[in-house]
Amino acid sequence: MPDLTNTRITRRRVLALGAFGGAALLLPRSDLSARASGADGPRTITGTNDGAAYRIQIPANWNGTLVLYSQGNTHHATPLEVGDPVTGAGLLARGYALAGSAYSAEGYAVAAALDNQIALLDLFSRRVGTPDRTIAWGDSQGGLITAGLVQRYPKRFAGALPMCGLVMGGVAALNLFLDLQFALKTLLAPDDAGLEVAHFTDVDATIQRTLDLLSAAQQSPAGRARVALAAALGQIADYGQAPPHPAPTDYAARARNQADALGYYVVRLWTATRASAEQKARGNPAFTTGVRYRDLFARAAQRDIAETLYTVAGLDLDADLRALDDAPRIAADPRALEYVRRFIVLDGKVAMPILTLHTIGDPAAPVAAERAYADAVRAAGHSHLLRQLYVDREGHCTFSPAERLAAFAELMRRIDTGCWDEGGLTPAALNSAATALGPAANVVREPAPAPIRNPNPVASAFATFQPPSFLRPFDASTHRPYGGAGAREDRRQPPGATS
Repeated sequence: MPDLTNTRITRRRVLALGAFGGAALLLPRSDLSARASGADGPRTITGTNDGAAYRIQIPANWNGTLVLYSQGNTHHATPLEVGDPVTGAGLLARGYALAGSAYSAEGYAVAAALDNQIALLDLFSRRVGTPDRTIAWGDSQGGLITAGLVQRYPKRFAGALPMCGLVMGGVAALNLFLDLQFALKTLLAPDDAGLEVAHFTDVDATIQRTLDLLSAAQQSPAGRARVALAAALGQIADYGQAPPHPAPTDYAARARNQADALGYYVVRLWTATRASAEQKARGNPAFTTGVRYRDLFARAAQRDIAETLYTVAGLDLDADLRALDDAPRIAADPRALEYVRRFIVLDGKVAMPILTLHTIGDPAAPVAAERAYADAVRAAGHSHLLRQLYVDREGHCTFSPAERLAAFAELMRRIDTGCWDEGGLTPAALNSAATALGPAANVVREPAPAPIRNPNPVASAFATFQPPSFLRPFDASTHRPYGGAGAREDRRQPPGATS
């Protein structure tokens, strides 16, 4: 393999050429295809490193910048160097090199991913040459990994773009979905010893029992109301899987959308992920000790759905909140909690520009995660380095390539100029830039290897949005298990205590 170091263009040359600016973010789609597939197309390097398969693409006109992609779906061994091929073609056409790895572990793979991705950067330097700068980005759990990489290895990166990320951090994410499953069990099946919410012994059986429980609950007003209460505590989106969004007062439709999201994303995905985290941490890292669910519900952005459905069903909401607060608590195993704290809690101590991207109607990584991350960055005194973008669409990571590239362009502008272009970050400017990329780039798909979700062009949907407060953040600096406005911490029951 020839050494490509001498083909790099220096950072000064990158600035002279310009990087993804304004409406001229990319060449037309046809031009991109020709350049990517012709004689001057990218060089591809694949292999296995540090126990993980990897894939690298270097364009002939490499501009010296490497873009490192962290994937979210860790249940397959295919290395991904970009979230979708159209986005990849756009970056390659502008001279960016791409790299990404599968991980040497599945499920809750944060620890392995951090090592694998840094090992891939080292390999890239040996095989290709040291980049002038490296940008980290990724989807879903890969968004958490991206934020973790730049927090842990700030000297290796110039900027980051976590997308649809679990940027509330590992402990807070696992606690959020424990809260939801704890509520479902307490309210719908308190005496079902086989319905596990922690210390999983048969995760497949637990998933099926929970799905059956949810299905049965949807057959009665009381069941639907209790599911809505659990969904409010889990901050589950009520957008549904297709437009139009239900009206704010269409509580029945909003509740159905939450129930659908619970079935697919939370029960299937998050039960398996929590079980994986337990296996890797060698114990249960999530806890309900110290939590007052009445206080959480009082701050929940979607409590209006549950309140309305409780009234329709003639149920006593106060009694069910009391049942949640009186239910036996689940304690974390201290060593397991420490493992997830290391892999990883986001402490907000960022040292480079970070731009996040999230769909408002994300059912798997609640958009409130962005508020938790912003609060941590603000508390650490680094808000000037963070900007957050929102796309008004349902679904998990359902960005168009054009939206991804428009966001990437603004991050690069910030890195190149040293200041955020606030005008370029407005929804109007971003939508204009994304639309200019043409219909082929404005197609919605979930991250690879998922198929295109909607083959028809869609309107770019950047929007002004203020995410609700994340209900149960985990403070990395104090290790407090429970925080937030109006919260009460039960100091008699620390995270590792028995219930």
